[in-house]
Amino acid sequence: MGKGKVTKITTEKTKDERIQEKYEELYDLFASLPPNKLRFADSMIRRMAFQIVTMEVLEKEITEDGAVIVSTNGNGFDVKQENPAQKSYTQIFAKYTTAYRALVDQLPAEAKTASKLEAFMNAK
Repeated sequence: MGKGKVTKITTEKTKDERIQEKYEELYDLFASLPPNKLRFADSMIRRMAFQIVTMEVLEKEITEDGAVIVSTNGNGFDVKQENPAQKSYTQIFAKYTTAYRALVDQLPAEAKTASKLEAFMNAK
């Protein structure tokens, strides 16, 4: 018998699909921006979508492995250190928060209290 290729069947979305979904969700939130501001905001929205999905991946890794990991140094000793995923998460979160605030500041006052925006802000 020949060896067949085993294909994993999954309904899990790819990272790119999840990024696109987040992009569409965020774009919808900021669609009330004036067209000139929306063109500028589009690239920020794309990056924010990437950051959200990346943070979700890092959150899973931190949950599974912990914020502190034990590794063996060059001398053979076990050392505790911050999980690199934790450091990455913290850096991405700070940049995401800054970008999000910059976009929210561009919204008209009435849009800042819109139910979709409030719901999104409270969900995170």
